[in-house]
Amino acid sequence: MNYTYFKQGAIVAFCSLLAFTSIKAEEINLTINGMVCAFCAQGLADLARSFDPVEQAYVDMDNSLVVLVIRAGYSMPDAMVHEYVRDAGYDLQGFFRVDQSTDNNIAKLERLLGRSLPSRPSSAYLFQQETADGGHVTYARLTLYRNHVRSWNRAMSQGNEATTFAPSDAPSWWFSDQDPQSLRIFKIGQSQVALSRTGTLAFLKIQHQ
Repeated sequence: MNYTYFKQGAIVAFCSLLAFTSIKAEEINLTINGMVCAFCAQGLADLARSFDPVEQAYVDMDNSLVVLVIRAGYSMPDAMVHEYVRDAGYDLQGFFRVDQSTDNNIAKLERLLGRSLPSRPSSAYLFQQETADGGHVTYARLTLYRNHVRSWNRAMSQGNEATTFAPSDAPSWWFSDQDPQSLRIFKIGQSQVALSRTGTLAFLKIQHQ
């Protein structure tokens, strides 16, 4: 997939919350006919950001896909989705919603990993892609509580330290704001985990069927 990512503000956190508060968030995936160039993608992303509920937007022109990440505590009704596409001057082929709430995504991650996370993150954002052999890879970006970072480092140190991470097919927004040299990278089974050396971020890449 060829992704063009447009961000508004920080990628990481949807908002600052008290410990163990679940972030309620969703993502809307739209299939839109008529996108032919980067100018189209830029226009769609700019327009999306003019709608109050939209936190982030990225565009996959190869698959005529627009993904809208909705702000925590906001909702974007179906009528507003249709208004957005109509105002952009395109035809909406269809759309569906993805639950990106913290509790839901933590449950997904632990099911894929077959183990509990070292501690509960304050937010978790997941993105899944299909691989050429029919399998799947799930990318996760987690924001950790600062006093939990040490426990993550201890837990990950039980795996094998790796040297590479985030292949070229990873979404461009996934950790493009990070210096690869600032990450500690571990391989655990078919999964990889990268921890920021200087911050409270964790990145996971999980290969699965």
